[in-house]
Amino acid sequence: MQHNLAARTELAIASGLRLRLRTAAHLRALAENREYLMTRYEPERTGTASQMNRLAATLEEVAMKVTAVICR
Repeated sequence: MQHNLAARTELAIASGLRLRLRTAAHLRALAENREYLMTRYEPERTGTASQMNRLAATLEEVAMKVTAVICR
């Protein structure tokens, strides 16, 4: 799975993590567009990457929901 956020998202959803549809779609898009590579190796191309506020919202939701599941 390595950097494949789409596969990790599907596994998490199948395990019972409930994400908003837009959040799950954004995680899939991050993997599909390989934004992690663009950010690391081609920072000049970040104009086509996700907006920072959208990325922050996605990561915040995932962190909050995963923490809630772990701390049960």
